[in-house]
Amino acid sequence: MEKQNIFTWWLIVLFVEIIWLYVTIQNVHDTSELVFMVALIGVTIAVGAVGITIFGISKR
Repeated sequence: MEKQNIFTWWLIVLFVEIIWLYVTIQNVHDTSELVFMVALIGVTIAVGAVGITIFGISKR
């Protein structure tokens, strides 16, 4: 899989997670649910940023 495709999929996953957070935050019944979602988004951002930094997006 090309690096550009991986970056695109990472953005799609992040976008879906943020939409999920927005929909769920309207009717959160449990604080742990909100903490899990925020942690998941944070991990997704961190892993994606590290991956982009390590592998970079090059034309090769």
